[in-house]
Amino acid sequence: MVSSRAAVCAGVASALIVLTAGCGSSISGTAVSQSVGTTRHLSAALGSMLLESAKFPPQYAALKLAQPEAAQASEDLSGVAIGAKVDPGGCKPPQQDRTANGTAVVVGTDAATRATISVELLRTDSPLSVLRDQVGQCLDLTAEKNGVTSTVHTEVQPPPPSDADDTMAFTRTVSSGSGVTQVKQSMLTLIGQIGDVRTSATYMSFGAGQPDTAALDQVFTDALARVRDA
Repeated sequence: MVSSRAAVCAGVASALIVLTAGCGSSISGTAVSQSVGTTRHLSAALGSMLLESAKFPPQYAALKLAQPEAAQASEDLSGVAIGAKVDPGGCKPPQQDRTANGTAVVVGTDAATRATISVELLRTDSPLSVLRDQVGQCLDLTAEKNGVTSTVHTEVQPPPPSDADDTMAFTRTVSSGSGVTQVKQSMLTLIGQIGDVRTSATYMSFGAGQPDTAALDQVFTDALARVRDA
C-alpha cells in the first residue's frame, strides 16, 4: 500500500497548462499499472453504488441526476454530443447504456467558482484498456452538430494510484463558438474500473483558475471505495 495523494497531483500537474494544481494530504491505495482490465460482473444496482451527495466536500453542493439529465451530463463530459459528426470518424465516444441501468451521475457545484465535480458510473463489458487506446489515438478531434463545431483536445496523464483493477487520467479542453459567444471548458478526469463498473470523477471549470485537485482526489477515492464495497 502507498500513501499517495501527492502522487496523483504530481502526475497530473506536470503536463497541465491551464490546469495546475497544489497538493495536500494523503490517500491510501496501490499504484496500478496500465494492465488489461477485467469485466467481471458486479451484481449491485448501479444507482446503489453511486457516491452519496453528502460525501462531497462541503463547498460542492451535490445532486444525483435523474434521466435524461444524467445522459446529458455524460455528453458534456465527453465533449461530443450524441449524433454529432466527429472528425476523425473513429474518435466517437464509445456507445453506452444511458438508462438508469447503465449510467448514473452525481454532480457537485461550487457556487463561488461555478466549477463542478462530477462522478459518473458506467456499466460496461469493455476493459479500460480499450478506452485508453482510443483516447491515445484521438487526442484532437472536432465534433459538429446543428451547425455548431466544437474542438476537443485531450492530454493523457499518469494513472492515479488506487485499488481499482485499472486506472487512467487525462486533461481535456472543449472549445465551441467564437468571439463573445465562445465557450471553453477545462476538465481533469480520473477514471478507475472495478469489474464491469467504470467510475470517473471530473473537475470542470469555465475559467483559467487552478483545479481543486484535493477535492477531486477525495471524491474519486470515495467513489471507488463505494463501488468496491458494494
